[in-house]
Amino acid sequence: MLADLCAALITHLIRSNEPDIASQESIKKDSELVGRIHEYVAQHYREGRLSALADELGYDTSYLSAYIKRETARTFKQLVNEERMRHAIRMLRNSQEPIYKIAQNVGISNLTQFYRRFHEYAGMTPQEYRTSPLR
Repeated sequence: MLADLCAALITHLIRSNEPDIASQESIKKDSELVGRIHEYVAQHYREGRLSALADELGYDTSYLSAYIKRETARTFKQLVNEERMRHAIRMLRNSQEPIYKIAQNVGISNLTQFYRRFHEYAGMTPQEYRTSPLR
């Protein structure tokens, strides 16, 4: 009786410490999907459409939106905006192109909207960033 109980306990402990292959596959698949999402955003930040990403990946738009939020802690729009602002910062550092042109180049046609988003992202206006010695 005691031997059977010990054997059952040992078997349970061994099984509970075995790697869960299905879980590992799921984690790998999630990691690949998040990578594909980031890759898409990096390539398509100018137009930034969730529906186009969902079509490309073969997912429902609502599901993909919730998935992105859960896995990245940001919305699709936030991911796109962050990518736009990273590109805007590079352009502000490396060119003297007018700010309205930079806004257009990153996919934001409304200059007021660009200033607002940039300030939220960088904590200063694009002009302040461009002239800041700390950039």
